[in-house]
Amino acid sequence: MTRATNLVRCAALAVALTGATGAAPAELPPAAYAFYDAITQGDTATVKNMLTDDPQLATLKYKNDVTPLHAAALADEPRTVELLLRRGVFVDARAGQQRMTPLFLAVQQGHARVAAALLDNRADPNVTCSVPGDGGADNMRPLHVAAISGRTDLADLLIQHGAILGPKSSTGESALDYAHRLGGIPVTLMLEAYRSLGVVRGRPVAALIRAIETSDSAAVDRALTKRPEFANFAFDGGWRPLHLAAAIGSQSVCNVLLAHHADLRAKETATQMTPALRAYDAGHSALCEYLRRIEAESAATHP
Repeated sequence: MTRATNLVRCAALAVALTGATGAAPAELPPAAYAFYDAITQGDTATVKNMLTDDPQLATLKYKNDVTPLHAAALADEPRTVELLLRRGVFVDARAGQQRMTPLFLAVQQGHARVAAALLDNRADPNVTCSVPGDGGADNMRPLHVAAISGRTDLADLLIQHGAILGPKSSTGESALDYAHRLGGIPVTLMLEAYRSLGVVRGRPVAALIRAIETSDSAAVDRALTKRPEFANFAFDGGWRPLHLAAAIGSQSVCNVLLAHHADLRAKETATQMTPALRAYDAGHSALCEYLRRIEAESAATHP
C-alpha cells in the first residue's frame, strides 16, 4: 500500500465515521443540525454563540456516537476543539464502527493543530483503534498512522506527549516498522533516533530532522550552533544529516551543514553512498555535482 493509497483510504474512513451525508440523525432538534454545520464549516464564532445559549450542545451525540469533538477534529479547527473541551466534553470519546477517538481521527487526517490541542488536553496518545481495508489492522495507534503517512511533525508531537514506540498492531508491525515500509526516510530516522536515545536526548535530534526536512536552513544553523556535534550525527544505517539534506535536494541546508563541518565522505552502511551519491539517487543531479565539486576541492586541499 502506498502513502497516497493510505491517504485516500483515510479520507474514506472519515466519511464513513460521520455517515454518508455527514448530517445529524433526524430525531435530534433543529439546533443540532445548525451546530454540527457550524463546526464542520469552521465557524468558531457561531459555535461559541450557540454554546453560550445552550451549553448542552457540546455533549450531543450524532450518528454512530459521533460527537461535536469528532466533527471539530475533521474540520481541522483547534479553536472549536478548545471551546468544546472547556465545556467539559470527554476528550477520548469513541465513535463510528472503528470506535475512533478525536485524536486518532485528527492524526489520520493529518490535522496537526487539532492533534496538538487534543494532546494538550490529555488525549490518550496510545489509544488503539481498528483500521479496515487493505493494509489495515487492529490495535493501530496514532503513532502507527503518523509513521505510515510520513508525518514527522505528528510523530514528534505524539512522542513528546507520551506515545510509546514499541507496541505493535495486529500485523506485528511497530511504528518504526511502518515507517521503514511506508513512511519514508525522515520519519524513519526520527523514530530510530528516539528509539536509540530516548525521548529527552532524542528531542533535539528530531528537531534537526524536521528542520532539514522542511529546508529550514536558519533552524538547522541554530540547532548546530547549539549542538555542533549533530552535524555528523550517525543514524542507524550510517545516514548523516548531510545524507538527508542531499536526499531532500536542499542545497541551502547542505551549505549550512558543510559550514558546520559535516563530513562529505561519510558513507551509508548498506549502500556505501556518500551524500553526493544519495543526491544523485534521489534525482538531484545538480546537487550531486555541486557536492562532488566541493568534495574534490576539499580532497585537494586536505588529501
